[in-house]
Amino acid sequence: MNPIVIRCDQAIFTSIRTPMGEGYRIVAASKGVRPEEKQAITQKSPSHEGLCQREDKGLSAESALNGFSFYELPTGRLCVALSSLAGAEHTGRGGQRVYTHAIVFDAQELSNAENNPFHLCRAMIRTELSTPQLKPSNPLEEIELSVELGSAKQANALSTLASPFRKKILQDSLEGRNTILNFDGDWIAMAEVLLLGIPGALRKRVSIGAGMRFSMGRCHCINLLFDPKDNTRTKSAGQQVDYIDPNHAEDFDLPNSQWHAMVDGHWQEGTTTQLADRTNCIVDDASLEARERVARIYNQTDSIESLDTDGMLQAFSNCFVQERSSQEKGAIEELVVAAKGELATRLTKMQLPELRVIWPQLLQISRASSDGLRAATPLVIQAIQQTMTAEPLDALTLMIEFLRCVPDGGRGDSKLHQVTQGIQARIDAMLCSGVEIDLPRLTGLCMQWLSIHPDDECFKAMAKKCNDLATEPASL
Repeated sequence: MNPIVIRCDQAIFTSIRTPMGEGYRIVAASKGVRPEEKQAITQKSPSHEGLCQREDKGLSAESALNGFSFYELPTGRLCVALSSLAGAEHTGRGGQRVYTHAIVFDAQELSNAENNPFHLCRAMIRTELSTPQLKPSNPLEEIELSVELGSAKQANALSTLASPFRKKILQDSLEGRNTILNFDGDWIAMAEVLLLGIPGALRKRVSIGAGMRFSMGRCHCINLLFDPKDNTRTKSAGQQVDYIDPNHAEDFDLPNSQWHAMVDGHWQEGTTTQLADRTNCIVDDASLEARERVARIYNQTDSIESLDTDGMLQAFSNCFVQERSSQEKGAIEELVVAAKGELATRLTKMQLPELRVIWPQLLQISRASSDGLRAATPLVIQAIQQTMTAEPLDALTLMIEFLRCVPDGGRGDSKLHQVTQGIQARIDAMLCSGVEIDLPRLTGLCMQWLSIHPDDECFKAMAKKCNDLATEPASL
C-alpha cells in the first residue's frame, strides 16, 4: 500500500536555556500552531520526572521512546506527541531532561490514516522527529509526513492482560470515562491494540497517554503507565477516572455486548489486523445500536464453523432479506464468503436425501434478491453436479427447480449451460446403452424443461426419443 502524505505543524516542548528564558515550555513551533494549541500541548506534555522508568524488556521501537500521547486540541485539530529522555537536566533539580516533539494536523487526516494515530507515530520515528533537538530553529517549518498504512500491529500486546481488564478499558472508552492501567508492559503497543477496539468514527475523541506518570492535568481517556509503588491509586482517588491494577482481581459490571465479544475475541487470538479492518469501517453511525448490529454479523462469521447446517443456512439467508446500511454491507460480505465456504465443504459430504433437506432453503435464498441469487448459484451448481453422476434425473429435477428462480430461465449463463450439457450427456448415455430408466418421469422432466426453454432442440429430441422408446415394444 502506497504511503499518504500528511501536512503537519510541529512543536517542541522541553527545558533548555534560551534568550527567552529557561524551564519547561514550548521552545520552538511552526507559525501555524495557534496560542490555544500551544497551551494545550504545554498542559499535556510531561515535564521533569514525568516519564515512567522501567527496564528494557524487548519493547517495540515506539515504546522505547518512553512516552506517547494523542489528543484533540481546542481548535478541533489533533496532536500526536512522542516523549523521551534527552540527557541530564540542566537546572539544579538533577535527573533527566524530558523532551517532547508534537505534530498538529487536521482531524480529516486521521481518517485518511485509517483512524490510527500510531501510523503517524511510526512515521515520526522514521523521520527522526523522536531524536531530541536541543538547539532547534524557531519557528519550525511545517512538515510533510509520509505515513505508511496497514503497518503490522502488535498482535500479542494484550495477551498478558486478562479479558475482564481489557473489556473494562474498552467499555470506559466507549462511554467517555477515563481509565488508568497500571501495568509493566509495552505501553505504546498495548495502547494501539486497545484503540483498535474503538469504532473508527470515535477514535479522535479517545485521547491516549502512554508511558507517562499520571497527573490530572494531563489525564487522558486511556492512561497506560507503570507505578510499582502504586502512588497513582492514591493520586487518582476521588477523581473522574477508573484505576485498574491487573494484579488485583475485580468484578467489573460489564454489559453483555456483541461488540465486546467481537473485539475481545480478536484480542485473545491476536488477529489485530482483521480487528483494525472491522472496527475502522464504523464511520457513518457509531451508536450503540449500530455497532451492536455490525458486531453481531461479525460474530456469526467467526462462529460459522460451529453452527449446525440449519443455523448456517439461516445466517446465510438473513444476509439477503433486509436493506443494510453501508457499514453493515462489508460485514455481510464477509459472512457470505465464510458461509459459502463452509457450506461448500459440507455439501461434498452430503447424499441426495441430505441435499433434499437443505434444497428449499437454497432456492429461497436464490429468490430473495439478485445478491442472494448470485451468492447461492455456486452452491446450487455444486449440489447438482454432485447428484448428476449417480442420479442424472434427480440432477435434472434440481436444475429445473432452480431455473424457475432465475430471471429468463438462466439464458446466457454459461456455467448453467455447461452443467445442463453434462446432465444431457449422462442421460443420453443411459438411453443409448439400454440402462433401465424411468421413461415417463424423463418425459415429464423434458416437458417441464421445454416450458422454460420452449426452443431447446436438445430436449425436444430427448422427449422424442423417450416417446419412441416407450412405444417401441408395442410396435414389435
